[in-house]
Amino acid sequence: MEFVDRIEKQKRLQKALNGEKSAFVVVYGRRRLGKSTLIKKVLTSNDVYYIADQTERAHQISLLAKEIGMVIPDFDKVVYPDWEAILTALNHRTQERFSLCLDEFPYLVKSSPELPALLQRLIDSRSLKYNLIICGSSQQLMQGLILDGSAPLYGRADQMLKLSPIHIKYLQEVLHSDAVSTVEEYAIWGGVPRYWELRLQDDGLQESIAYNILNPLGTLYEEPIRLFMDDMRDVIQASTLLSVIGSGANRLSEIAARLEKPATHLSGPLEKLR
Repeated sequence: MEFVDRIEKQKRLQKALNGEKSAFVVVYGRRRLGKSTLIKKVLTSNDVYYIADQTERAHQISLLAKEIGMVIPDFDKVVYPDWEAILTALNHRTQERFSLCLDEFPYLVKSSPELPALLQRLIDSRSLKYNLIICGSSQQLMQGLILDGSAPLYGRADQMLKLSPIHIKYLQEVLHSDAVSTVEEYAIWGGVPRYWELRLQDDGLQESIAYNILNPLGTLYEEPIRLFMDDMRDVIQASTLLSVIGSGANRLSEIAARLEKPATHLSGPLEKLR
């Protein structure tokens, strides 16, 4: 699908990475909004892009060293015992400024809770020779890492980019549809680029809904629970709230009555579901 509605963010990212000094950039937002695509649009063959997984720290460091070794010769010939060792060595080996992107950053923090504090020290020392980009889809964890006033990385970013769903007008351009059809499509797929890609693989709206959403084998069949697990502390509570709302309760007092809970206890969870 065509890269749309991200031009301003692309320009900001490029400006941050091409500035006079090394930059620390944060890119976050819910899953499937095109964060990785945006970053890859800006990175060059001299940069390092590493997407983390949920394996142990030593394995993650080894994989990152291999990625760096594709840009800096023999960098992966050394065994790095911890994150401080590999990031410090990278700083020493950097001759010309490049960009290092750590995608799915929350996965790294899960196996290495010390990593944010280490990055804070490197950033505060102002000796970092390369640009550092961290990116993540778990909004709950990313916001805790960068927006919480007590977090080590709070206030350190030179540029923060939060990706939001794409505007409906771009869907009309992609589908070449009239206004009514576009609203119908947007009501199903929203502004999520990945959903649009799946939609474009089918001829009709109903066919695509049946194939991608309603079929237990469909790509999006379990998407709601995956989103809850990414962004909500209490998945059961979120599912229950949506079930009550779906059954017709649309006022806070009515929702609270059905759940037999004080309305004041539901304001926070409902706000997160918006």
